[in-house]
This record gives sequence, structure tokens and C-alpha cells, in this order.
Amino acid sequence: MVRLSPAAAAVPPHDTATFSVVARDANSDTIEGALVSLFESGNLNIANGGSTTALTASDGSGSISLSAASGFGRASVCVAGVELCQVLIRTPDINRSAQPTVMCLVGTGASSVAGADITNPMCGFLVNFGSTTPGVNDHCDLDCSGAVNGFDINGPSGVIQYFGDIGTLGPFNTCP
Repeated sequence: MVRLSPAAAAVPPHDTATFSVVARDANSDTIEGALVSLFESGNLNIANGGSTTALTASDGSGSISLSAASGFGRASVCVAGVELCQVLIRTPDINRSAQPTVMCLVGTGASSVAGADITNPMCGFLVNFGSTTPGVNDHCDLDCSGAVNGFDINGPSGVIQYFGDIGTLGPFNTCP
């Protein structure tokens, strides 16, 4: 699991995931010039500038990184149109709207970690307190303790640590 905020240029930087691959064909020969990229699934949006792409080198190697996103879901590594792996992404920016009662919008536009991520009556951290249930409230368990609690708000990886982070969300990436 990787914890990200929507601020691509946060100082100090937040979690960053780096993916290194070696592209090979069916005969196990390396592939030069294959596109390596990331794409989202679920309620996840990678922020503009929050991920990199690469072309594989002559030895088939390529490396990309992911450093900023909003919402929650999975980011998948794609090489030459083939999905290789997924990583679970959680962010403290789950409200993703200036409207306090709007729940977890998906799409482009500004995104920031603010009080509504904690207090939103439909999807905020407070209404998700308790033991985690996959697909229900596990996206709010930022410290991976098995429960949504005060540490997810005030702890070292909690919402308060990311407060004020702002980014612009791009359109969903796809695996070409």
C-alpha cells in the first residue's frame, strides 16, 4: 500500500512508489522502446505531474514513479499495453470537492486535503470509524491498523500531516 497526497510538488515529498521493470517477449528476449506507464482503477486519480512514464532501454529495463494522487483505488503498471502489477493507493483526500456534503467526486479539477475529508457526513474519516471492512471503509485506514481511528487523522501518516496539500487531477490514464 502507498499513501499519497494530491500535491505533486509537496515539500517535503510524501510517499513515492518506484517501479522498475524489464520487458521481455515470449522468447525471453528484452524489448527496447516499450512504453512503461501507470493507470488508475477505483476512485483514484493521479495528479498532474504525479507520475512518470518511460521507454525501456536496450536491455529492456525501465523505471517509473508515482508521487501524487487523490481518492483511493489501485494503480497498475502497464508495459507495452500489458498490465504487470497493481499497488493499493490510499490518500487522505477522499472528499475531493469544495462542497462539504458531496461524496468522493471522481474526475479532473482541483483537489486538496481539507477539513471535509474528516467531517464529510457521507464519506469522511469520522463516519468511517471502526474496524475495516474491505470495499466499505478500508480506504480510510491510512495507518494499516485494521481500523479507522484517530491515528488515521492525527497520526504520522494521518490527514493532518497532509493538510493543505493541493493538486490538479488529470484525466484517467489507460493501459494503451
